[in-house]
Amino acid sequence: MDRLEKPQIISHIEKSVDYSLFDAKWIPCSTKFVVLGSRPRGTGIIQIYEVSSGELKLIKDIERSHPIKCGTFKASNLRDRYLATGDFK
Repeated sequence: MDRLEKPQIISHIEKSVDYSLFDAKWIPCSTKFVVLGSRPRGTGIIQIYEVSSGELKLIKDIERSHPIKCGTFKASNLRDRYLATGDFK
């Protein structure tokens, strides 16, 4: 089987983080994405990044009292783009 016939993951940008990443979602109709996870001390983390000219720019860093396991934008319409999250409680 030819290599191009199989699914591939192509890395465009890589970034090291100091927490456990559980989920990442593109923000609909934008060049931004949200990353959800847990810091080593047990708190939750939400970070919003923007992709611009092949670089990642941290837009927002939000800490929560509990680790964040997952998230979705499907609970709102494309115009509002509200993020619904789930934690481990």
